[in-house]
Amino acid sequence: MKKNIPAYLNTLSDDSFEILEEIFSHKYSKFLYLYWLIRDYSDSISSFQYKESDNNVLKIDIVIEKKKPTTVMKEISSNASDDKNLLLYNDGKTIHIEITDCD
Repeated sequence: MKKNIPAYLNTLSDDSFEILEEIFSHKYSKFLYLYWLIRDYSDSISSFQYKESDNNVLKIDIVIEKKKPTTVMKEISSNASDDKNLLLYNDGKTIHIEITDCD
């Protein structure tokens, strides 16, 4: 089942008002881009975590279950509208995502 935007924001902020404020103030368009890239994988994502970064970068780690992370990364890359703003890499089941300059 696909999660909606508020559910992703709630999970990502981990009940931290500071993180939520940072996303809304500086990274919301990057977050929306991320949401549209990963929403089809909601059933395969067992967890995801916000990583502190500069205001012009959104960094997220997602842990994948039920699918191979390399397969998910390839699919995300093929769905990305602008690869120069997206960096994907993985170590094991964790996919690291960095999104920059999509404002």
